[in-house]
Amino acid sequence: MKGSEFAKMGKINVLDMEVANKIAAGEVVERPASVVKELVENSIDAKSSIITIEIENGGITLLRITDNGFGMSAEDAQTAFLRHATSKIRTDLDLLAISSLGFRGEALSSIAAVSRVTLFTREKGVDTGFSLKIADGQIIEKGVVGCPEGTVLEIRDIFYNTPARRKFLKSERTEAGYIAEIIEKITLSYPHIAFKFISDGRVRLQTYGDGDLKTAIYNIYGKEFSHSVREVNLEAAEISVGGFAGLPILSRGNRRMQNFYVNGRFVKSPMLTAAAEEAYKNRVMIGRFPFFVLSISLPAENVDVNVHPAKTEVKFADEKAVYSAVYSAVTIAITEGGPVSVSAPVKVAPQTAKAPELVPISGHTEIKKIEKPQFEMKSQAETENIIKEIHNVFMDKPLVEKPVMENIAQEKPKLQYEEQIITIDRMPVPHTNLDATITLSSPAQPDIYGKTQVEKEKEEETEYRIIGQLFDTYILIERGGGFVLIDQHAAHERQKYEELKTLKTGSQIMLIPAIIKLTPVEFRAVMDNLDMFEEIGFELDDFGNNSIAVRQTPVALESSLIQDIIEEITENIITGKKQIRAEVQDRALYTIACKSAIKANRNISHDEMKAIADWVFSVKGVNTCPHGRPVSIELTKYEIEKMFGRV
Repeated sequence: MKGSEFAKMGKINVLDMEVANKIAAGEVVERPASVVKELVENSIDAKSSIITIEIENGGITLLRITDNGFGMSAEDAQTAFLRHATSKIRTDLDLLAISSLGFRGEALSSIAAVSRVTLFTREKGVDTGFSLKIADGQIIEKGVVGCPEGTVLEIRDIFYNTPARRKFLKSERTEAGYIAEIIEKITLSYPHIAFKFISDGRVRLQTYGDGDLKTAIYNIYGKEFSHSVREVNLEAAEISVGGFAGLPILSRGNRRMQNFYVNGRFVKSPMLTAAAEEAYKNRVMIGRFPFFVLSISLPAENVDVNVHPAKTEVKFADEKAVYSAVYSAVTIAITEGGPVSVSAPVKVAPQTAKAPELVPISGHTEIKKIEKPQFEMKSQAETENIIKEIHNVFMDKPLVEKPVMENIAQEKPKLQYEEQIITIDRMPVPHTNLDATITLSSPAQPDIYGKTQVEKEKEEETEYRIIGQLFDTYILIERGGGFVLIDQHAAHERQKYEELKTLKTGSQIMLIPAIIKLTPVEFRAVMDNLDMFEEIGFELDDFGNNSIAVRQTPVALESSLIQDIIEEITENIITGKKQIRAEVQDRALYTIACKSAIKANRNISHDEMKAIADWVFSVKGVNTCPHGRPVSIELTKYEIEKMFGRV
């Protein structure tokens, strides 16, 4: 091929503006929630005090943002939809100290490229407003109109001209949940702004702009959270940290209730997360995450917000100073329970209070106060009575001189010396020495007591003696010439799980429904899987404002457990998106069984121990809990004697 012919082919093309805008929209407009975030941030930058967000069908068919900000002139309104048009920066030096939420000038042009846009705006102090209609990024209609001061933006049919993008949107309920989550995050950052969120004609969230962050927490998360937080207020050199930190009781199984704001901007930062969670070290269980709403303020030139298209990531000029300030602020708040203000730089210091002793419980860590036992000298008669009472409780029968093993019909002859017993136990008994008058029966042939060999072997397998409870966690049992150690929680959890699989326990209707407050993501997961909850025995209703009413549970549950169970099941649903439905449902049964089972470190009665042991010995081929931990461990008499060097 000649060089001139090759040059004519042209492998590199310059895209026209329409295609370029659609590609750029992919970085900014991921889903309707992305549009809401950009437009609400513009309304905040416009100094609005009232912002209303209305959506229909999850924002897919309609998004309407109304504010009472300073509005735009006719000229600015048309310029605003051009690529990289912005009022926030003018030169590259402005990038070094960005104080506004929006600044790239990409949002409006990207949104207009993939939807139908209608704009109404009116500047303060001006008699008339201006309107625009845009489709495919082009202005198709404009003119003077009458409208209130501020701006109204209607976004319709998002991705109507990019069907490949639209097919990746989730259900309408799911997309609405994403929008609700964005609005809640913004609401917590600007409690002085009155927000109203309306979904399909129903008010989902409303705040009154009174400037009280604790009120905003109440509106979003409920009474329990607003009553169980401590104020954070720390000044350290040029860094200030404010907001609220939740007490350990508010910890959850995920980090979705952790909120960071840097100069008013909601951000995600592993460094900030690590700093705040370090303050809770030894205060919350492993696998649980604290709740907080923290606002970090520092000079704009000390933070770079231009590192992510969605502006949700930031970089700090001095990460160590920010880490120290956040860690110290949260530590002071949750240990002293009140605000504090210091003028000197704060250094990370070890906690002054001695951490309580930690006791491992079922794979987690739980704080437990251990007190020294109080001893009192007793007389010999009193001591003997106490021993008898304890024996009666565990053995469920009076103490006698020579205790007899329960459920054993015939005892072996007891010899005077233990060495003789061991010798006899080890001696082989050849069949040739048996008395000729004794007839060996087949397994199916009854003996003189009317029992077959199979029945006798089964009876021997179930005969046992409960010795007691170890560490309030393990049941000690003597059985069949051996020693069995049962984990009470693992065994009861497995029993509950097996019963739930066949719904043997039966659903329990609640006289008074339990009202559970959820995050938008959790609420969305529950409402999208109501049929699955019904299959495992729950009856749930939408109670409004991201809350559900629990009217029926698969087993009798304490009210305090219902919230934990619902949250953990939804977490499994959210994190298991790629799992098949049966697996998610099975994990839900694990959760119910685990939460409703007898816990470790709990003293239980002899009857409770017997019920657990009866179940363990009645099932075959099952010796692990649903999470894979062993239910029981067995040692034979030979193994025990070998440990002590007797054999």
